[in-house]
Formats: sequence, structure tokens, C-alpha cells
Amino acid sequence: MENKIRSWIFFIVVASIIFSCSKKPFYYYKLAVEHENNSRYNQAVLNYTKAINLSPYAKHLYLRRANAYKQAGDMVRAIEDFTKVIVLDKNDTLAYFLRAQTKTEREDYKEALKDFDRAILLDDSNAVFFDARGSCYLKLKNTEKALSDYNAAIAIDSLSANYFYNRAICFDEKQEYIESEKNYSFAIAIDSTISEYYFNRAFARYNLGNYISSIKDYTQSLTFNPNDLDVYFNRAYAYYKNGMEKEACEDWSKACTLGDNEACKNSNALCK
Repeated sequence: MENKIRSWIFFIVVASIIFSCSKKPFYYYKLAVEHENNSRYNQAVLNYTKAINLSPYAKHLYLRRANAYKQAGDMVRAIEDFTKVIVLDKNDTLAYFLRAQTKTEREDYKEALKDFDRAILLDDSNAVFFDARGSCYLKLKNTEKALSDYNAAIAIDSLSANYFYNRAICFDEKQEYIESEKNYSFAIAIDSTISEYYFNRAFARYNLGNYISSIKDYTQSLTFNPNDLDVYFNRAYAYYKNGMEKEACEDWSKACTLGDNEACKNSNALCK
């Protein structure tokens, strides 16, 4: 009887230890997520690391720790963690994509392209991947490949204003302002709440000589941020080109008041 009791006690102790250990990775994971949600990224990293030490083959832990590293500003360690995920699973599309994004944040565009290529090879139905690679190409001044990727993104998802906006920027780089104006207009039709869409379309219209339309867009942009000195500065040129010197001088004066030195020079040189 005594031996049976001892056996049961031993079994309970061992089972308790095993159960306790099995809970620990999840316990640290929960702590890490809580820290991350409250912007305590260094604490999140510490707890993800504890979870990883107990469960070193759980790739989602590396993904989460990589994000915490990114939020903490440590891009190098973030890339290392995304790489660990890829070592564990060479077909993890998200890891390639996130590593590529992190590399673009470090302005390592050529290396980022390799990861975007791999992500798209694994999943060519994701518009986000094409859009991101397009922006990477644009940073490298490869407007043709950027445009091709933006076209692919829009072909997959034609309801994303941002894809049209990015394609418009690409046309701006190519100085094809008729096309850029069209794409900014598509973006605005989908989402009319973004100041930059109006600001950039105003720029395209200015370059097309459509000064009245340009002024209207700059004015609309101001409804989102009434103290945007760039808008006042640029709208002044549209006014000036349209022969509205009084309004131009008022805008340069406003931009000067907001701290634009070039606007101050224009105000002094061109306004009475």
C-alpha cells in the first residue's frame, strides 16, 4: 500500500512538472503580447525570448519578437528573427514579405527586392506584395518595373485607393501628368478623405496648366490641415500663374508666417 502511495505521489509530481513546463511558453507569450500592446517593446522582446527558449521551433514566436524588435527600432535583430522563421519554413510567405519591408525601412532596396520576389513567387495573388515591390522599384528609380507592379496590384484589387495613388506618383516621376491626374482622381473617387491625394493632384494639374483646378485641389487639401505651409506655398504659384497676384501674395505671406523661408523671399521679391 505504501509503495502504491509513493508511486502515485511520484506520478503526480512528474505530471505537475510536465504540465507546468508546457504552460510556460504560452505564459511568457501572453505576457509579451500584453507588453507589446502597451508599447513596452523591450519587455515584450524579453518575454518572447523566454518563450522561444522553451519552444525554439515555434516560428510564430520569432515573427512576434521580430515585430517587437522593429517597434523598438532594432531592425537588424528583426531581420535576424525573420530569417530564423525562413530557416524553419522556407515557404513562409509572410516572413519573406516582412523581412523585405524591414529591409526597405533600412533603405536596403536591392536586398529587399529579393525577398519581395520570393514572396510573390510563393503567392502571386496578393496585391499588397506587388504594391510594396513597386514602391521598392520606385525608390531605385526603376519606374517601368514599378509601374508594372502597380498595374498588377490594381488588377488584383481595383478598390484600393492607395494603389492608384502610388501608380500616380510613378507617373509623376515619368512626368506623365495626364496619367498621374487620372490616377489621383481614381484614388479620390475611392477615398476622398486623404489630404495628400488632393495635394498631389493639384501638383499634376499645375504642371498641365490647369491652374484653377489646381487651386481648387490645394484649397480642398487645406480643409484637412489649415496650417499646411506646403499647400499655401504651392497654391501661391498656381494663383500667380493664373494672374491672381493678390491671392498669391497672401498665400506666400501665410507660408512665410508658418516658417517657409522661400515663401518669405517670394513675398519680398514679387509682392508690393
